[in-house]
Amino acid sequence: MAKKKQRSKKRKLIGSRITDRLRAKKNRHPNDLAKLLDKATKLHQTENLVQAEQVYRQVLSIDPRNVAALWRLGIVCHQSGRIDEGILLVNNAVSIQPDFADGHNSLGILLQEKGDLDGAVSCFQKALAINPALAEAHNNLGNAYLDLGRFEKAKKSFHKALAMKPDFAEVCYNLAKVYKRQGLIDEAKESYRKALAIRPDYAEAHRYLSRLRKYSGYDGHMREMDGLMAREGGTDYQRMHLAFALGKAYGDFGEYEKSFDYLLIGNRLKRKYIHYSTAETKAYFDTIKKVFDHSFVLQNLDRGNPDDTPVFILGMPRSGTSLVEQILASHPDVYGGGELDDFRQITLRLTKSRLPEEAFACLPGDNGRIIKLIGPEYLKAIRRFSSGARFITDKMPHNFLLIGVILLALPKAKIIHCVRDPSDNCFSVFRNYFSHEHNYAYDLEELGEYHLLYQDLMHYWHDVFPGMIYDISYEKLVSDQEGESRKLMTRCGLAWSESCLTFYKTPGAVSTMSAAEVRKPIYRDSVQLWKRYEKQLQPLTEVLSQGRNQENFLNP
Repeated sequence: MAKKKQRSKKRKLIGSRITDRLRAKKNRHPNDLAKLLDKATKLHQTENLVQAEQVYRQVLSIDPRNVAALWRLGIVCHQSGRIDEGILLVNNAVSIQPDFADGHNSLGILLQEKGDLDGAVSCFQKALAINPALAEAHNNLGNAYLDLGRFEKAKKSFHKALAMKPDFAEVCYNLAKVYKRQGLIDEAKESYRKALAIRPDYAEAHRYLSRLRKYSGYDGHMREMDGLMAREGGTDYQRMHLAFALGKAYGDFGEYEKSFDYLLIGNRLKRKYIHYSTAETKAYFDTIKKVFDHSFVLQNLDRGNPDDTPVFILGMPRSGTSLVEQILASHPDVYGGGELDDFRQITLRLTKSRLPEEAFACLPGDNGRIIKLIGPEYLKAIRRFSSGARFITDKMPHNFLLIGVILLALPKAKIIHCVRDPSDNCFSVFRNYFSHEHNYAYDLEELGEYHLLYQDLMHYWHDVFPGMIYDISYEKLVSDQEGESRKLMTRCGLAWSESCLTFYKTPGAVSTMSAAEVRKPIYRDSVQLWKRYEKQLQPLTEVLSQGRNQENFLNP
């Protein structure tokens, strides 16, 4: 009996302590919360994201409806690559405070990152309806329009932002991206220079400017970038962009050792802040092959939409996809759509999935219902570019992961697979910074391992879909432009057009880092470029030597 009373007293004591703690949280003085929020904000501003997140969460444990903490924690999640979590947090903030213009602006940024461009536009417009003078929202709206290919609307939004904030360097930078995609290279250079005049340490603008020009020797721009690399107070993020720019610049005039040293710095700084696992990637590729086995493909080959409008140009990044698209888009019957994320996004939406592997798992046992829906949705999406074009291209390189879904949903679609010498292809990836997720790209061994997985998967697709994938060699294309272009037109069911030989004169948007390159006639400088860095690339070439012969891909 005495023990029972003792346990009862202990429970009451524990209960009272919990109640006291809860009451203390509830009654915490507002100044204490303000101090915590200020502490988190300062940590955030100094890029101590982990510690900032801990303190923001401490604020929310006391006040779960604290709009500022929800909003700023959402931004931390965005910076840490956790987009879905960021969307949830910022959405909660604007639900609590619907007139929070900065919150709608941040939600738009997150949705744009997620690929929901229409949702992003809506958020930016809401922010501007609340605060028409919010220059940041005008800038972000311009970026969303840029991604949608609405260049004049993008320019209009950017000019509005500059009218409100003339020293807004990021807007000048974004205007340069519009000009670059339109092929207006001189205007793009000038706009990057304006951004740098406002903000001389704008590392991304330095990197983009370096891509638009050819360096013949060590000059003032390189000296400026070297100075920024060496200065105290510079961030890893800035040094990363500058290192890629200097690596490119030194390579232009044959200083290959210095070039590679800088490329190594840039890649290592990028790799430091991202998660990547070859084992996880292999498991993903294995899942693809497991779902799209011969039996599943045969059961569903006749369930897709027979429309043959789409032309998917795919392969590894830097394998010649931009060049192939520009040649095709020079034909009067073809509209060049650029890198589109529509197919992946539609597949995720219709399967109610967060990741492609989750989407794939939904397809077996579905009796082809989702496969039947994907084709019409995708066709509707790409027709926004042109209602009358015979063919519309989509040159998202990593659609090679989705070939199984593509050819079941759209069995008459053309699949053009761009193939390049593995060492050249991987080195071209390594020497470039990617704005989107290519987390395999920043370590030579991991890059080589990824390329082997890609090769294996492409061999698998050829086996499962015999005769439905057309391979085009970058090396053959640059050495025999007309011959290879004629074969390509024949494969696509197009009559020959001489305009395909002067593809570099074709107007229209180019959305990738190749924007400046495809505005020039074909050149062969990048063939066997890797050999100039052969010693430094040994970790890569040793991995690649384990791969299968890519010549097996190529058509006779």
